[in-house]
Amino acid sequence: MSDCRGLRRVVVVGRWKPAGFSLVEALVALTLLAVAGAVMLQATDATVATVDYQYETVVAQGLARQLMEEICSRRFHELGTDPYSVAPGPSNWESEGEGRSRFDDVDDYANYKTRPVLDLWGQPLGSEDGQGGLRAAAYRAPRTYLDRWRVRVRIGYTDALGKTPDWSGSQQGPYRVIRITIHRVEEDGRRIRLARLERVVAYTEMEQW
Repeated sequence: MSDCRGLRRVVVVGRWKPAGFSLVEALVALTLLAVAGAVMLQATDATVATVDYQYETVVAQGLARQLMEEICSRRFHELGTDPYSVAPGPSNWESEGEGRSRFDDVDDYANYKTRPVLDLWGQPLGSEDGQGGLRAAAYRAPRTYLDRWRVRVRIGYTDALGKTPDWSGSQQGPYRVIRITIHRVEEDGRRIRLARLERVVAYTEMEQW
């Protein structure tokens, strides 16, 4: 048996320090956590906005293509007029029709503007029945989605490649450029472009309508 009588016990006398963080350390940690959360929230909002914008551009491009096909299915000019010097824009009779239902020439669509997006008969898209009327109320899309969308069509004479469009109507020739632009109009008046489509069409003497 060993003799422990010669050993002494050392007792440290001082202030007791509890385990954990001090108030300053806790405040610093909370501040860093708040900053990190704000950054992550901004990144999430930006991602959601990007996805929404991409979805809107896909829909807008589809609408622009549909309208372009409608325009290109019309005659190059009004019968009995000079195809090389046609004043752009619809006649009074064509303007008085339901929507674009009386537009029968390419030049009728010049400076066409609408907000919201309308179908051929002037009915809001999402509410139309495709025959000039409206769907039953239960089958209509919410109006808030397309109410801020603005469609504009510009038509002018140009060269064969469409590099020198003349929107004033002073230039003449056998080529026309059709430009369709769709914007989303923000509450502050800013316009966010969702789609723009251009196509050059030409007049030929063989056209018989």
